[in-house]
Amino acid sequence: RKSASPQVRKSASPQVRKHDPTPVAVLLMVAGATASASSSFSAAYPVAAIIDGDRKGLNWGNGGGWNDATINAFPDWARIDFDTPHWFNQVSVYTLQDNFPNPVEPTDTMLFTQWGVTAFEVQVWNGANWVSMGTVSN
Repeated sequence: RKSASPQVRKSASPQVRKHDPTPVAVLLMVAGATASASSSFSAAYPVAAIIDGDRKGLNWGNGGGWNDATINAFPDWARIDFDTPHWFNQVSVYTLQDNFPNPVEPTDTMLFTQWGVTAFEVQVWNGANWVSMGTVSN
């Protein structure tokens, strides 16, 4: 079981949406959200990047995305905590693009073949327990 809400494994950037179509990730830092992780590879891959509103991973290796410090050792986790309860009807996870030096705005149908996260679980805290919202595995 992981200890994150919502959480993802490896170098992914979750984008969380409320019931309205406006991406909350753009507002997470000003809305009192904080990010933490099981580890970070270095200051160049901060966990704060998962809530900075950048879905592309722009400036990868220079603050543009999170990467854990345990290469090929699992599980890893990233966690977003909010200062007040939030209701979500969708969580989108965007991962490192193949052409990460020149990323484009991702879509929900964009594929990757090299660097992306291939296995993760998104969980939320329902006030009493961690509940799985979805699992992706390769």
